[in-house]
Amino acid sequence: MMLEDAEARVRDSLEALAAQATSSPNAYVKAKREWQRRDRRRRLITLAVAAVLVAAADVVGLWALHVHDSPPPAPYIPGPPGLSTRDLHDVVIVP
Repeated sequence: MMLEDAEARVRDSLEALAAQATSSPNAYVKAKREWQRRDRRRRLITLAVAAVLVAAADVVGLWALHVHDSPPPAPYIPGPPGLSTRDLHDVVIVP
């Protein structure tokens, strides 16, 4: 019995609140526009962060390649004119 009374009171209260509520005719349009704006902003920020990370990785990679001052490799000097290519199969040319 008390449970039914409590349910009736809650139902009456909710119906009174629902009767007082007014909805905006363009509320969905506003909410959708706001959601799309946030989504667009999130995508642009993600793109900017990815571009910065790629640029930073490129800079670090180029720095790492050129940080050591090693001497240039010895130039390739061809052998005598009578030397055939079969004699050069074990030769490695380093650029």
